[in-house]
Amino acid sequence: YRGIRVSSDDVVDEENIGFSFTLDKDKAKWFATRLLMPNEDAYLITAQIDKKDILSVFLNRGEEEVLLDPEYLSDYKIDKLKTKKLSDRDIFTNQLQKNLWSA
Repeated sequence: YRGIRVSSDDVVDEENIGFSFTLDKDKAKWFATRLLMPNEDAYLITAQIDKKDILSVFLNRGEEEVLLDPEYLSDYKIDKLKTKKLSDRDIFTNQLQKNLWSA
């Protein structure tokens, strides 16, 4: 699973899926929605890959992260997640966290 957020104007397809996935569906949804802003959409990508094609696995930090080359993915599906309407407080908090992490 991979959870992502992108600008509402952007398209998510096989060309920009990414290479960092997780074995935990709920964690992927968390990544997709944790800093969501009003002009962004959250997506959940579900895919299959053969074990031999996995580049690395990290089981620390509670993420169960799998690094892979998206060229080897099969049966992938991209679903837009339904998200709650953000309050002014949510927007302020998300923007503050984004600013702190990018500094």
